[in-house]
Amino acid sequence: MNQPLAYIHPGAKIAKNVVVEPFTTIHNNVIIGEGTWIGSNVTIMEGARIGKNCNIFPGAVISAPPQDLKYNGEETIVQIGNNTTIRE
Repeated sequence: MNQPLAYIHPGAKIAKNVVVEPFTTIHNNVIIGEGTWIGSNVTIMEGARIGKNCNIFPGAVISAPPQDLKYNGEETIVQIGNNTTIRE
């Protein structure tokens, strides 16, 4: 799991068998379930909840601030279920 070329915030909760490829950034307040693969150059921002056995391909950005005009800086989360594939 520990990829020396990735940044993983100490406050992120990542299952032991998650694979994190190089140049990925995982922010605080993130939970990632067992068996998930995270490709290179992925950014997972605060508030992401990612299930088990997911595949997140290179270049994806998860849990960025909403683009909705009504968004006013309040706390948000993104929930991704088990066995999900996300592409850039």
